[in-house]
Amino acid sequence: MLSRIHYYRDVCGLPAVLHAATGRIAIRISPQLGAISLPGVLGGQVAARLDYWHGVLVPVVMHPATGRRIFLVRNDIDDRAGVQEWLHPVNGDVLDTDVEVALPSPVLGVERWTWVDWPQDAYLPSGADVLAAIGDCAGLAVARA
Repeated sequence: MLSRIHYYRDVCGLPAVLHAATGRIAIRISPQLGAISLPGVLGGQVAARLDYWHGVLVPVVMHPATGRRIFLVRNDIDDRAGVQEWLHPVNGDVLDTDVEVALPSPVLGVERWTWVDWPQDAYLPSGADVLAAIGDCAGLAVARA
């Protein structure tokens, strides 16, 4: 368990914390670390588009039961209210500061979030880049980040 926490912190640059009572590993959205949540099919399209555009895999966790995907991003989205409204038709969401996001944990019985692609480094895409990919995949006019 501790090796997973160290991996998230040291290799991925994520401020992961362990909830000892449950074995759950999580991060908290902050002024530096953001997150965008999307339904599974659109999330898969967006991840593929970002890989095509930038040639790198982006950190995305997925809930296996629902397929919902959470993109971890640099928190550079200024017009949160406008972006929330823009994402509403595609059932997307920009997570607010202080929201906790579960990360995959090796403990049995813990919510089974999984990595879509296991992160290899501390790369976080720009929130604006993820929004551009969402707009491209969903046919939405470009949102102002």
